Amino acid sequence: MEISVYESAIAELPKQTQDRLRNCPEPGHGVNPWIFKTALSLTNYFEDHDIIDIVETFVSCSGRRREILRAVTRAREIAKGEEGGGSGPKALWPDVDFTGPFGLY
Repeated sequence: MEISVYESAIAELPKQTQDRLRNCPEPGHGVNPWIFKTALSLTNYFEDHDIIDIVETFVSCSGRRREILRAVTRAREIAKGEEGGGSGPKALWPDVDFTGPFGLY
């Protein structure tokens, strides 16, 4: 995707967001967190398909499409306040049913 399509919209973003967008780290130095944080910072300004195009344009390496899609989906969930399904604590086992099939308790 060519960035000129979004150039005027990007120019209207807060300076911090513009700086983040233009400073993707090199592979092995935090590209994954950059993708997520950048997607999250763009959720108030763009639709998901636009965020995907923008992040793909500014990412410092190729082959990150699936990672970008996941990050945008998760960023949108967080922006909407949908915290479920994330990295919160989860029970390792189901609750114990003390009545059980044998009625021992």
